[in-house]
Amino acid sequence: MKMEKPHIWLLDSIGPSRQSMFNLLVDEGFHVEPFDSFSEFEEYFSCTRLLLIHDTESFVADFVENLDLIGMSCPFAAFSKDVKSSKIVEAVRMGALDYFCLDFDKSGIRDRIVQLHSSLPKVVKQARKASGAKKRIQELTARELQILECVSIGMPSRVIAEKYAISPRTVEVHRKNMNAKLGVRNSLGAARIAAAAGIIA
Repeated sequence: MKMEKPHIWLLDSIGPSRQSMFNLLVDEGFHVEPFDSFSEFEEYFSCTRLLLIHDTESFVADFVENLDLIGMSCPFAAFSKDVKSSKIVEAVRMGALDYFCLDFDKSGIRDRIVQLHSSLPKVVKQARKASGAKKRIQELTARELQILECVSIGMPSRVIAEKYAISPRTVEVHRKNMNAKLGVRNSLGAARIAAAAGIIA
């Protein structure tokens, strides 16, 4: 039985490097779909495939911001010719699963991408959970979001009331409305939603 080639996406706004990476990945046995912009990629969006992003200037940051605007998540790894530790840390902080040097050791790239590809079911499940949590949180008012952040770290209503110069009764009203919008029964459920959305560690 013939094994299906791992199917990955490639997002790179620079033509020559996009073509070079495309050729390399195809030579290594991957089925690759290249895109040159987020708007082009968005037309075919799915959170079930691995995306490789060329990290030029603020491209990764812009990509993550655009995903947040549409309330979606996507498993991705970044690559760059000029690899600096600060860029790697920033990309990983924004959700990158891995970071590659553009001048790849060809013998190593396939193993690393195959490993990432095999972890996708778990990553996708987490991404969907995070996406769902973010969508719920977007329904909160600014005050309800403040209350969520406070209750997620165990702050009691009395202390929250003092922090925002409002009455404990008002805090309780906000908590009740917040829980209803999040679809949870208590502060523990709200804290889980906040953690899934990345609001708290």
